[in-house]
Amino acid sequence: MRGKKMRAFLKWTSYVLFALVLFCFQSAPERLGLFSDVIFLLPFVIAFACYEEMIPSVIMASVCGLFFDYSVQRIFGYNALVLCILCFFVSFAMKYFIRPVFLGVVVSIFAASFVYCIVDFFFFFVLKGYEEVGTLILSNYLPLFLKTGIFGILIAFVVKKIYDLSPLRAKFDNN
Repeated sequence: MRGKKMRAFLKWTSYVLFALVLFCFQSAPERLGLFSDVIFLLPFVIAFACYEEMIPSVIMASVCGLFFDYSVQRIFGYNALVLCILCFFVSFAMKYFIRPVFLGVVVSIFAASFVYCIVDFFFFFVLKGYEEVGTLILSNYLPLFLKTGIFGILIAFVVKKIYDLSPLRAKFDNN
């Protein structure tokens, strides 16, 4: 029993520390060119939602969304709401329709990144009525989508390794 509690503690501590490291990468003022315009917390919460239950996924998404709002200095709560909704739907799909295999997680990360970019584009540019915003999709949002998806593969791998610390997984490994 003590081993299960220790593994659960290690798993959740690892999740929180990994989220904080990704937040530091995302909010660092002097990033390398390769890391610029990458949303590190989005693939993390989507991969988290693929492996974990719905309620912890939504809570982690709201916390990471608030971190994300702080790092990009936007409307406080916007990204938290968008990430909560995305994680809810991804967690629901993984629970009832799709098996949480690595390829499914990667496809979910790319799909969620695409949906996030489209929602962000419409909310901040189209609804406010800016003129000639069509070029922003190719110049800003397409590289954002591609870089986030590519880094999402590595982030999904790390989240899978953290998930393997789960006490349930240890129970099945012993048998």
